[in-house]
Amino acid sequence: MRASWRSSPRPLPAGEHPFTSRVGIALALASIVVMPLLGRAKQRLGRALDARSTIGEGAQNLLCAYMAAGVLVGLLANTLLGAWWLDPLIGLAIAALAVLEGIEALEDEDGDQLAVIVAERGAGGAGQK
Repeated sequence: MRASWRSSPRPLPAGEHPFTSRVGIALALASIVVMPLLGRAKQRLGRALDARSTIGEGAQNLLCAYMAAGVLVGLLANTLLGAWWLDPLIGLAIAALAVLEGIEALEDEDGDQLAVIVAERGAGGAGQK
């Protein structure tokens, strides 16, 4: 995500065009099909096992599918329409979505921030029984 955030704005003012490849399009298509299936399966498994980390991995797989869809749209828009500027804009949108997913991953079921909960427990005396 950090690379997307840093590199996405640069091509816009410079007018840099993304490179289109058949391999990239095929890989994006495969990711669009496979990653949602894998992500939903991991989330189901995580809920069954009550494993938040596995649920989070499932969310990462879904984000990967969104990124693949964005890459595919950007590549096709550039190739077919000459809309080179769409690819970096999609990268910025995906970076924003990743930040929102990260914030959501840090919340528990009640919406409390896990980082705050952990800090409070640590301040109360870690290791007390």
